[in-house]
Amino acid sequence: MSVARPPAAPSVRIVDSIEAVDAAAWDRIAGDNPLLGHGWLAVAERECLERLQRRYVLLERAGSLLAAAACYVDAGDSAAESVDDLLFGRLAGKRLGRFLSVRPALVCGFPWSLGSGCLMVPDPDEPHPDEPDRGTLADALVETITAEARRQGWTAVFLGVAEPETLLMSRLRARGYRAAHHEPLYVLDLAWPDFETYRQSLPSLNIRKNIRGELNRNRKQGVTIGELKDAAGLEQRLHAIVDHHFRRYGWRAFTYGANWFRSILSALGDDAVVTVAFQDDQPVGVAVAVRKRATRQLVLACVDHAGEGGNFTYFNLAYYRAVEDCIRAGDRRYIVGPGQHLSRSRRGYRPQASYVFCRPPGPVRRHLIGWWLRVLSAWLRRKRRGAAA
Repeated sequence: MSVARPPAAPSVRIVDSIEAVDAAAWDRIAGDNPLLGHGWLAVAERECLERLQRRYVLLERAGSLLAAAACYVDAGDSAAESVDDLLFGRLAGKRLGRFLSVRPALVCGFPWSLGSGCLMVPDPDEPHPDEPDRGTLADALVETITAEARRQGWTAVFLGVAEPETLLMSRLRARGYRAAHHEPLYVLDLAWPDFETYRQSLPSLNIRKNIRGELNRNRKQGVTIGELKDAAGLEQRLHAIVDHHFRRYGWRAFTYGANWFRSILSALGDDAVVTVAFQDDQPVGVAVAVRKRATRQLVLACVDHAGEGGNFTYFNLAYYRAVEDCIRAGDRRYIVGPGQHLSRSRRGYRPQASYVFCRPPGPVRRHLIGWWLRVLSAWLRRKRRGAAA
């Protein structure tokens, strides 16, 4: 009697550029997360001024991509937002933050992405007995990333792990990762035929009036907003607006050069949405969003504060024009970043919890980071309760 052999385990391959991965194969498993699309990752690699070390973990069988993880190395010498910035905030540069630093780290995922950097083929309606299930794939991804970090003496970090990723969370906890709640992202589920119906659906009369007033004031002050299809001649001005906006709010310099705008429009086509506000024929604000499978995520919305003059250009770029464009394009979800809880909740957005998981090398470091993550979680819960009150 012949005995059926168990299916061979997927092979593991690690590459240092998304260009080494077939775009169609990658996007097949990337789902609807705009910040994990092949095109977006390729532009980030080409245009980032920081020379980040990339790591893409690929699980394959017979040439077919079954699962992947988009990672990078946070070596501690980058000017971009670091894992320490995310975990310790203003304390990152203080003595306590330096003492608890988790860098260098092998980071899976990206800040403010709705979902981790782990991608897997969707569950089939009728699973084939020879194909690995998602639990097996999640195990393999976590084990490979953990082993690579351990081999290098780095902390292993998973960012942006979202509420639906329960399978991944269980595998991380089983391997000794410590977790903390992180700042939630905000999601607007789009179910209206037009913007005015959306505005009228909001329960607060004051908010409905405020939106109408902010739209009218923006128009009366001569601000026009339109989608940009060609960035030629405007790159330097748009880059200056973004860079100044970042520095004004205490962030580090914008990590992409002026050519970034032209590059995303060229590489992503209609899936890159660059919206520019003009006043007196000069750009005074810019918003950049990325689309994937009817999900749109706002990457940034920045205004020239010296020329904005309280005309609500930011709200029109990030909220009103964006929602109108989403509805017109048939997008079903609009995602924006953390913060501004009251402004967003009053405009119909719901928070979606996000988690960060860490596994530093050595038991002492794991104990210390576990203590800090408990403190961070408690502080964020208290902050959210205060914002909702």
